[in-house]
Amino acid sequence: MRIPLDSIIINDKILARVKIDDEFVNELKESMKEVGLLTPIIVRPVKDGKYEIIDGLHRYAAAKKLGWKDIEANIVNLNDVDALVYSITNNIQRKQMDPIDEAQAILKLINNYGLSETEVARRLGKSVAWVSQRIAVALKLPDEVKKLLESGRIPLSVAVLATRIPDKEKQIKFVRKVAEEQMSFDEAKEYLAILLNDTIYTIGYEGRKLEEFIDLLKKNEIKVVIDIREQSQFVNPQFTEELLKRILPQNGIKYIHLPELGVPQPIREPYVEGKIPHECFRAYYNYTLEKNGELLKKVIDENRKEGRIVLMCVERYPSPRGNQKHYCHRNFAAEYLLNEGVFEKRVDL
Repeated sequence: MRIPLDSIIINDKILARVKIDDEFVNELKESMKEVGLLTPIIVRPVKDGKYEIIDGLHRYAAAKKLGWKDIEANIVNLNDVDALVYSITNNIQRKQMDPIDEAQAILKLINNYGLSETEVARRLGKSVAWVSQRIAVALKLPDEVKKLLESGRIPLSVAVLATRIPDKEKQIKFVRKVAEEQMSFDEAKEYLAILLNDTIYTIGYEGRKLEEFIDLLKKNEIKVVIDIREQSQFVNPQFTEELLKRILPQNGIKYIHLPELGVPQPIREPYVEGKIPHECFRAYYNYTLEKNGELLKKVIDENRKEGRIVLMCVERYPSPRGNQKHYCHRNFAAEYLLNEGVFEKRVDL
């Protein structure tokens, strides 16, 4: 039946979206001017001969622009929840909502009517994951990221990846780079792993058994061990290069030896014994980093996507503590990586 346009009320509580796309309305206006309204709008009756629109907001807006007095409508009797579900479902089926619109509509069902994510998924005929992803995008992402999603510069899958990043600035950095470089989903996923891997770990094995050492690595989810000892053969037999190269991969941990970042025995031994001042030792290792720091950064860059990285050496502690009166050179290597901006944080195991 036809109903007067001035009898129609906009109630945003039962509409999937109330945002009007003026360009789309103008296109509809030209189409409706030529061929008329092909699909009636959906309304429900309310008091005083009025009707609330459930589906067809843009068709209604186009009819008003055309100066129509009335419009063809199908009248249904639905409560608020059913009306909103109907509106959302129709818009999803016509693919007329972007993920942000979908998320806002879902949040209406949850916040206004107390539906759970599982209930929303069932009512909309979608998976719980589909619903959860859109809620995460709506609640966890800053406006700049949402705009990139709305504009189509990034897909929903990338926006969902960005929700895994706790820091808002990093979220923006992530999606900007993905958009600018037009990364595939797999490339974006790999970049995310690198971005989240922002902490350099250090460890020493002195006073530890191999089993304890490996358990500590696993507990901290270490995936790559970079051994920066100058020599790894004539050492504690539990921690030789040959043994670590075999045992660590069996535990899901990659082993890399970088002797170029180590300290030769003729320098290390007198330093440990207090024969070489700390300032001289530090100056020597600064020189080592000047020569080989880029190599360390290169190895880290090549392996960062594997997961958390630890710098390994002999000393139990990176700096003087207890009976240990000297620094381990891994302390300076870790400081170097922080100062160079390779990592943001540091944890000593």
